[in-house]
Amino acid sequence: MAARVSKQGRAAASLESALSQFAKRVSNSVPRSAGGILVVCPDTKEEFSLEGLGHSPKVAKQKGNQAPIVQVTGPASKIKDVLEGKVEASRAIASGGIRVRGDLSYLETVLKDAGLLECE
Repeated sequence: MAARVSKQGRAAASLESALSQFAKRVSNSVPRSAGGILVVCPDTKEEFSLEGLGHSPKVAKQKGNQAPIVQVTGPASKIKDVLEGKVEASRAIASGGIRVRGDLSYLETVLKDAGLLECE
């Protein structure tokens, strides 16, 4: 009998995959930095860290080894939609549901580099 996977479990796995694909798209023009991006999804009770973006990207299903530069909090489905380019990042944040704390200029640089932010 196949194991049943909850809707939240599928959403977390799907988000982890989207985060991995996103991390691979970030070019080495993004400045190196200590720390990274912490993604917190209260709906799935998951946390993911993205470190080494643009150089040697790592996605982990936990907080990173260093303090995050930026924390993004929101439903897994909304964050996944941004990462997959279905919703532009600034629109997703402005419409509510996704909160961002920390170094916004670093996040802006990363999102622009990955083609997910349409502002000047």
